[in-house]
Amino acid sequence: MSFALVMDSAKEVSYVLRLALSDLGANADGLPSEGASTVDFTKWSQQTGGAVADAAGSEGKAIARDHLQEQLAKDAAAEDAGQNVEDNANQAVEGEVRGKADHWTAGKEGADDHPEV
Repeated sequence: MSFALVMDSAKEVSYVLRLALSDLGANADGLPSEGASTVDFTKWSQQTGGAVADAAGSEGKAIARDHLQEQLAKDAAAEDAGQNVEDNANQAVEGEVRGKADHWTAGKEGADDHPEV
């Protein structure tokens, strides 16, 4: 592998990392100048790679936390809605049973159509 190829590769990695930092909103200062050595580019790339990983990790945690909070809110709303449906169903069944009981007992007090045993 030629020295020029190594130098180009180190520069390319540095520029990509700089773009990644910019996209994450992190400080991308300190990029070696065009005439810097391969060692400078490699050193900066290693340091910056750690910063990108840290920034991406923090961003990922924030996104995961936001998604978790949204999901918990949806779950709570669904649970409340489910409880309301269950309560309404229970009330309807109780009302229906009560209504049938009232229907069958209405006017039956003291009725002589069934002899006592």
